[in-house]
Amino acid sequence: MYWWFKARRAHLLLPVGLAIFTSLVWAFRELLLGMPSFTGGTEVLLMLFAPLPVCVALMLTLTSRMPDAELSGLRRVVALDTLLISTTVLLALAIGYVSGILLDSQAATAVGRNTALLTGLMLLAYPVIEARALVAPTAFVLVVVMEGYNAAREPRPWAVLPEAGDDLQALAVTAVVFVAGVAAFAVDRSHRLRADEG
Repeated sequence: MYWWFKARRAHLLLPVGLAIFTSLVWAFRELLLGMPSFTGGTEVLLMLFAPLPVCVALMLTLTSRMPDAELSGLRRVVALDTLLISTTVLLALAIGYVSGILLDSQAATAVGRNTALLTGLMLLAYPVIEARALVAPTAFVLVVVMEGYNAAREPRPWAVLPEAGDDLQALAVTAVVFVAGVAAFAVDRSHRLRADEG
């Protein structure tokens, strides 16, 4: 486990990512930013961007490898990576929930869920484009900002990110995307390790 932890640089990258995430949650709160959109412009919550440092830290961690050592611990590597992803997202959920209570902020309450959703999207893209999968959560946030609101400035159902933290539909979509993303990543990582072994 030591070589895995050292190779992943999890002790360096993830605390930094989560610290930046926490700072943004406390700084952004309910702050709005005027953005152009295809429906004539709208004000969006800056909090929509807060999960991105966690996604960046996770991707940097997951793409840091010691290939020779990983070949000898195939199943363990995949399990450890899956545990790392889940733990990081759970920490983001806890930070968002506690911050939401302390700040009395609905946006902060939802930010943990949004981190799970964007992480799931990133992991779904990973088998296809590997480290460039960071494009997926970033692009989705930008699409939501540009086209995620109707003419009445209400979030569209597919946007998910602007929904309240206790919105059941948003929670269900997030759970499906996150679980599918983790599964896709685990299967892809297993295949890659077996291919390297062969």
